[in-house]
Amino acid sequence: MNLSHASTLRHVAILFQFEKENRSLVIQMLKSEYGLIQAEADKVVRNIFLSLENKLLKKPVFDERQVWKLIHTLAQREKRLMENIKKKNFELSEVAFHSMREKLRKGDESLFEQVFLNHFGDCTHFLKRKYRLQREDAYDITMDTLLQFRKKIINGKMSYGNLRFAFTQMAGHLYLKSVRDKKTLKENPVYERRYSPTDLETLDKALPELGIECREILQKFYYEKVRFQELAEVYGKSTLAMRKQKQRCVDRLKMLFQKINTRHNDC
Repeated sequence: MNLSHASTLRHVAILFQFEKENRSLVIQMLKSEYGLIQAEADKVVRNIFLSLENKLLKKPVFDERQVWKLIHTLAQREKRLMENIKKKNFELSEVAFHSMREKLRKGDESLFEQVFLNHFGDCTHFLKRKYRLQREDAYDITMDTLLQFRKKIINGKMSYGNLRFAFTQMAGHLYLKSVRDKKTLKENPVYERRYSPTDLETLDKALPELGIECREILQKFYYEKVRFQELAEVYGKSTLAMRKQKQRCVDRLKMLFQKINTRHNDC
């Protein structure tokens, strides 16, 4: 073993001992001076000591005062990196994102609505600018995206990394899909649904079982063309909650429709 290699190993061993003795102190510094929470500090401290080890391998000189100075430099760099990543993820840290996902799974929508409704205006503006949409059309596409995005987060199909880009990209894909669907329906009128007298009779039987509020919501939305924002104000709910309730009413109507048709076929 040559002298240089032996010197490197000795300084790395010194660093390991230094980390063992000062790791908790560095974590405390990251929390108090840089505003990191415990989970973030635990992650950053690993990166800091890994960087220190790499630097010592290149220049095996151990000076404790210089090491502390380097720790602060690395901490500042890690903080900047975290802030840049947060900007791409609705100002959420990775820890906060996972926390939000668990809350969503338990029915707590507060953080999700706070974070993603803040992006609502940006996404709507993007759709209006890129696809020349009217505000109401852009609003509807963004709301559909919000619901799908929420579902993907709950199911673990959306990863932390660049959530803003993923959200906006999904909105664009949903709009283009709606254009393709309308084009297919126009070019292939055979796909257009035609309701038979039996269907209408079944609908008449299903509606009374649906409940007063659901009937009102579906009537206002489909027949009176009332927008979700206006419905939300009428029923004292958030727009997102109103959209979800309307979908539950639609799903219940489909279930009743199928149930009545089954009874009719069994007779």
